[in-house]
Amino acid sequence: MGYLWSIVAAEGFVILAIEVSIIRLLMPYVGSGIEVTSILITAVLLPMAFGYDYAGRFAQGKSLEDIREKLKNNFFIATAFMVFALSYLVVDAFYHFSVAVGITNHLLIATAYALVLVVYPIFLLAQTLPLMSCYFKDMPVQAVTGRLLFLSTVGSFMGAVLTSLLLMNWLGMSWTCWFITMVLVGMIFLVSERGEVEQYVALGLSMFFAFLSRDSLMHQLGIVAQTPYSFIEVKMSPDEQDRMLKINHSISSMASKDHQFEYVNYIEEHFLLPKQTAMDVLVLGAGAFSIGSQDRVHHYDFVDIEPKLQEIAETYILQRPLNDNVTFIPKPAVNFLREDGKQYDLIVVDMYSNRHSIPAHLVTREFYELVKTRLKPEATVVLNMIISPRLSDKYSRRMDNTLRASFPFVSNVALNPRSELSNVIYTYSLQGSNEGVYTQDKTTASLDRL
Repeated sequence: MGYLWSIVAAEGFVILAIEVSIIRLLMPYVGSGIEVTSILITAVLLPMAFGYDYAGRFAQGKSLEDIREKLKNNFFIATAFMVFALSYLVVDAFYHFSVAVGITNHLLIATAYALVLVVYPIFLLAQTLPLMSCYFKDMPVQAVTGRLLFLSTVGSFMGAVLTSLLLMNWLGMSWTCWFITMVLVGMIFLVSERGEVEQYVALGLSMFFAFLSRDSLMHQLGIVAQTPYSFIEVKMSPDEQDRMLKINHSISSMASKDHQFEYVNYIEEHFLLPKQTAMDVLVLGAGAFSIGSQDRVHHYDFVDIEPKLQEIAETYILQRPLNDNVTFIPKPAVNFLREDGKQYDLIVVDMYSNRHSIPAHLVTREFYELVKTRLKPEATVVLNMIISPRLSDKYSRRMDNTLRASFPFVSNVALNPRSELSNVIYTYSLQGSNEGVYTQDKTTASLDRL
């Protein structure tokens, strides 16, 4: 009888693990905003509700053999769907196909993916609890209901916590998804009779998933790490002289014998190289530690949520250890700003989760007020933004409004002013932040020019 209860716990584990994994898999393509998360949570909760109702009606008058057959088929079909829905290769192909047919809105892409590959298998898995209750007719209905809900909820708790805190960090994203498919295979074996064909087909599908998830294939695709936060890729020229780091499919940093990113050059030439005395520099968003990578004068603290960046940068991009004047702090930027009290002469804000997207909580006035608490007297903040240089869209205008509200007298320079999108460098300094204004009644404009 114990194995029946374990099926219920496994169902709870799988559903929450699928939800967490789908959110993570789609993040590099559609972002991690609350609107995307809401769509994907809805794609789990709504089919669960319909699954509960359907299974409750289906189970009426059915024999235990009918129930067993239904459970086996549900688990098998869910496994077949998840082998594709949890595959990095399928997610990547789905995204590029969507863009090719003209679907570019990230909310539509997330919705389409959920409808095609997530909703139906969740509907099938949600039928487990009502169907399993048929095996415990000798127990009071209240006791059965309480026990089923308890075990399913405990399984869900384990699915959420183990997937995000343990499996993704220890196994990587692809192997975490493979583990989920193996739990589904185990559920099929538990409800099947020995030798049924679904057992072997499901096991074969899971092995096929493992073949597509193997590290050698991922490295051939340039993927060197899959963490709870990022897909990290390294692209190299044949002679390995030009090396590029991509995070969530967007170019983050490069090391080249000929050049580096224009905005990095701009920051170094205007804010680092002219200073001959050592400064304390804070860089929020490490990339591959390219800012000041050749500088031995200033002291750098790089803060980034991705803990593997130092190892990857040293191995593939810099191909050397970080300079002695560089410290890497693997921590969320908000946590660092709230917890540590060190102040800096220069703060560089460059925190993109992909090419055009900064996590939503890092583009708020409240966050920038936190940044200002770390400034020494007469210090400077430099912010790299990828927006329309002409402020031709709502996001660019609101981003500009937010920065100007947060940093009075901020100035900005568009590095590619004629492009649709450009690196726009905003600069704020505490020097001379006098908020006085000229009025008809009182003006000192002539004296201020002296």
